[in-house]
Amino acid sequence: MQVHGNRRVVIGMLVGLAATVVPTGSTHQRNEQLPQLHPVEGTVRCDGAPLATGEIVFEGVNDAALAIAPARAQITDGSYKAAAYAGEKTVRIFSPVEVGKPDQTGEQDARETIAPAFNTESTIMVEVAPVEGDAVDTNTFDFDVKSR
Repeated sequence: MQVHGNRRVVIGMLVGLAATVVPTGSTHQRNEQLPQLHPVEGTVRCDGAPLATGEIVFEGVNDAALAIAPARAQITDGSYKAAAYAGEKTVRIFSPVEVGKPDQTGEQDARETIAPAFNTESTIMVEVAPVEGDAVDTNTFDFDVKSR
């Protein structure tokens, strides 16, 4: 009787060990399935001068379907640095300024200073390439936009 009990324990442990090891696979295999972010950087000029402040967005055609948020970066003194998933992206550039006085909740209206052709109506496309190792300038994109 005691021998059978020990065999059950050993068999149960082996089955439990196999169940935890087999379905998950190796860490290397799991990481290969996850999309990787790649560096993106560049400059933004508005009407010929570096854009003082703003935001740049890299939005993939299938990002929403894949539950991937668009890459966003702040533009400061005409430069930006971001991280984006590889693939074709629509670029949108924004630089709103506050107008009027704040309402009773403290909210203030904003007016976009960049022409719609560079944000809400943008057709600017770039291809974000995978960057391996110490590659340089693979994803450097410079933009010249116009104000409203």
